[in-house]
Parts: sequence; C-alpha cells; structure tokens
Amino acid sequence: AQLLGRNVVGQSTGPDIFSLKRKDGDRIAVEISTYPVKIEDQTLVLGIARDISEKIKAEAAVRESEERFRSIAETAPDAIVFMDHAGCVRYWNKAATSIFGYSDEEVVGKKVDLIIPSEELDIGLIEDPDVELSEDGFEIGRTIELKGRRKNGEEFPLELSLASWKTREGEFTSAIIRDVTAARNAQKRAKLQDRLAAVGQLAAGIAHDFNNILGTIILYSELMLNSNELDSKERDRLNTIFKQAQRGANLTAQILDFGRKSVMERDILDLVPFFEDLENLLSRTLPENVKITFNYNDEDHYYINADPTRMQQVIMNLALNSRDAMPNGGDLKFDISRFEVIAGAAPFRDMPPGPWVRIRVSDSGLGIEPEVMPHIFEPFFTTKPQGRGTGLGLAQVYGIVKQHEGYIDADSQLSLGTMFTIYLPAVTEVPDTAPITRFESSQDGTGETILVVEDDKATRLAICEILETMGYELLNVGDGEQALTIIEAEHERIKLIISDLVMPNMGGRDLYDLVEARYPEIKMILMTGYPLGNQTRELLDRRRVTWLQKPLTSESLSRAVQQMLERVA
Repeated sequence: AQLLGRNVVGQSTGPDIFSLKRKDGDRIAVEISTYPVKIEDQTLVLGIARDISEKIKAEAAVRESEERFRSIAETAPDAIVFMDHAGCVRYWNKAATSIFGYSDEEVVGKKVDLIIPSEELDIGLIEDPDVELSEDGFEIGRTIELKGRRKNGEEFPLELSLASWKTREGEFTSAIIRDVTAARNAQKRAKLQDRLAAVGQLAAGIAHDFNNILGTIILYSELMLNSNELDSKERDRLNTIFKQAQRGANLTAQILDFGRKSVMERDILDLVPFFEDLENLLSRTLPENVKITFNYNDEDHYYINADPTRMQQVIMNLALNSRDAMPNGGDLKFDISRFEVIAGAAPFRDMPPGPWVRIRVSDSGLGIEPEVMPHIFEPFFTTKPQGRGTGLGLAQVYGIVKQHEGYIDADSQLSLGTMFTIYLPAVTEVPDTAPITRFESSQDGTGETILVVEDDKATRLAICEILETMGYELLNVGDGEQALTIIEAEHERIKLIISDLVMPNMGGRDLYDLVEARYPEIKMILMTGYPLGNQTRELLDRRRVTWLQKPLTSESLSRAVQQMLERVA
C-alpha cells in the first residue's frame, strides 16, 4: 500500500469484472483494478484483484427476492402498502389502485391519511406498553377494522394488518388492506333474512288463528245479509261488519304471505305474456306522469314455476311503492333477464348455482333513507303517514318471493331512486300441460249429504249453516277419528267431505288416505291456511280432491262444493 501510494503515476483503469477459473476448476467473479506505477525508472502496471463471487450471488438473490415479491404483490387481491417512519407511502400495488382509485404517482410520497382518515387512524391506536407498535401507534400483527376513503370520497369498511422491519434506510411498516364491503353487506343480508324468518314464523302463527275467527264472522255476516227481515240501518251495520272482516282477512293474507304460510297455486309461468298483460293493468292504475318502461327480449321466454296471482301482487306492490316515491311523476322501469349463478360467486350466500331469472324494478323517486333500509321488509314498518299504509306491502313481497325459492335485494340512493332486484329459479324444461277446466255457474244443492270435519266449532257450524241454506244435507264432527265413525255408518249417502287439513287426533291428510282406500267414491275438499308440502301438493293433483284457503266466503265455499260434486271421479 505504501508502494502504491508513493509510486502511482496515473489514474487507475477499471474496476472491471471478469469470470476467471481457479486452479481447482471453479469459476469465480473477480473485480480487477489496474494502476500504472513507476519503480526504478520503469513504468509497470499494478493489478489489484478482488473475489466478488459472494457479492454477486447476494445481489442476484436480492434481485430475485425483489422480483418474487413484486410478482406476488402485484397479483395479490388485497392492497399492499409500504410506509416509512413518517407515515408516507413508499410502495403501492395494483390492488391498492383498484380499491382506492389512486395511481402510484398520486399516492407515493403522500401521507397515509389520504386513504385512511385521521379520525380512523386514531381508532386503531392502543396504549399497552408491552405491545409492539408501528410508528403510527398500531399493534404489529393485529388485524383491525377501519374505514377507508376512496379517491371519489366514498368511505368503506376495510381490514388492516401491519408488519414492521428495519433497514439501513430506516424503519418501515407494511400494511395488508382488504376491502370488506361485500362481506359486510352479505352479513347484513344474512342477519336480515334470519330476523325476517323469525318474525314471519310468529306472524304466520297468529294470522292462521285469526283466519278461523274472521272466517266465522264473514260466513255469518253473509248469511244474515241474505235475510229479508233487516231494515236499512241494520243492513248497513251488518255490511260494515262484513267489509271490515274482509279487510282483516286481506291483512292476514298479507301476513301469511310474509311468513311463507300462504297456499300457492304454482304452475309454469312465462313472464313475457305475463308482463304484457300487466302493462295494461299498470297503465290504468298509475298516474299519467309516471312513465312505465318494460325491457326484455320479446322473442325469448322466461319460464318460472310460480303462482301468477301472487307474482302479480309482487309487481303491483313494488309499482305502488314507486308511485308513492314519485309524487311529481318519474320513470318506472321493469327489466327481465337471464342470470347464471356460479358456485362461489352468488349474490346470496345460500343461493344455489344454475339458471335464474332476474327481475329489476327501478324508479327515479325520492330514495330510501340509509337508516330505514334494514327494516323495509319488516311487517308493519312504514314511513308513510298514518292511514296511508299498513307497512305490509314490502313484507308481503318478501314472503312471496321467498316462498317461490327466490331472493330479493334493494338498493337506494336519496334523490336518485330505488331498485329492487328479484331472483327466481328458471325453468329450463317446459312440459306440455293439460288445460284447466273452470266452473263458472252457480247452482244450489239438491239435498246431497256433506260431512264437515273441523276442530274449530264456530267455523264448523258457520259452514254448515251456509251450506244448509244452499240446499245440502249436513253432518259435522270435530276431528278425523270422529269422521271415520260417521263415514262407516253413512258412507252410502255421503257425497262429499269438507275437512280441515290440520286438526288434533287425525288431520285431513290422514283422513283422505283412509277414505280413498275404503270409500273411493267419496270426494273431498281440504281447508287450509298453511302452505302445501310436496306430499299434499301431489294429493291435490288428483281429481277427487281440491282445497279451500281460509278464511272462507260463501261464494268460494259454494263454488268449490259445486265443482267437486260435478267433477267426474
């Protein structure tokens, strides 16, 4: 070194890197620098060689590690953000751009409160002296939930977990950030469905009992209204009782729809002609300042297995809600399309994969307040003034959709409008169906003997009195076991049995099985307020049995009796 220092006469050349072979045959990377030196009047070249093989390997390993990290980070679904000790962003992956909306140039070098509001950062701070913290005061390794802020100003829920390390350049913190908006919305929908199911079960149980009470009031009111001995004032009073009982029956029907306890007459339904007919009805019902638009492929078919009357109720309820949300008029749109659900990517957690039909009903109305949205499908919840609504419209819609194995969701923005989206299972194979025979005439009986089986005494006696005025002979008992005793003794003259479906000791289904086996010539009408299970539905497909939904009216009772007596066994 002293020699070099005294005798260097020019600038060094290099350093240059060479791949050299050692005596043992291994190749090494060598960094060589050369210096011209003067020794005893001679100018020589002094070469200094340094083995840098390990350095080259280390640098290659660092580059490979960086490339591996970048490859993983840039394809990760979660945002990955590096921050320095001052809280400034130093690295930002593609997912971060997708989630927050900022490009690298817009965010790198900026404070992290650009994407996470300062007040949210304060929420994550902890004061435990034994816990390792980042420079911002967050616990290292812990996942916390905060609110993030996108470039457009929208705030959203996110999960944040941190790690910290030190380098020669200082201390850094890495953050893995996950947008949990979809997950939180799914949780809210699941909680809502669970809550609605519980409320629906309670409401349906109460409504079923009310149906027996209201049915008795309706039948006796009709019976008395047919009397010629009433003066005008008595007739008006009785007519009021009858109408109020009918109103109560309509309310209980809505509650049963919500609780998924109503009886459905489902068949293959093509939504194109269904909506074509509905368009005429809506145009007559809604005011002229509401513009109605239907969007679907006229040449296509959208088949579902549905009760047409209940589906009409769904669309009408949604349309009337939209009308009320647009007091000065606006746009009401109906969109029908096919929708394929893929496993793992369904709009609802328990929605099975396969073909679906999607119906969207949207308006340009006032919108729904965010705090109101979680309650819109709850029965008796309404924001309308007193006397303007019962709060059962959307509850009824929800129940009907669910009873069709469907799903419904709502999205609303204040001053922009509301959109309801309904998903119904699509029918891909449409069988040929026989036409349904209708009996329209109304005739009195000619002394045929009918057995009424009903555990509610008031309802049973009311049915008997109505049928007696129509010219039928009546027998009546309180359950299926008593009915069998009567049938054994009177089966030759009993032409028809009217039985409640659910009774103590022996219900209507068991009674039917025994009657069919022993006395196949006797026909049956089953009365019910409950949904029909698969076995009961198969039963009602036969020609010797039909059903009546409670509460009964004299008209529905008369029509059902006449149809069954005229029907060929």
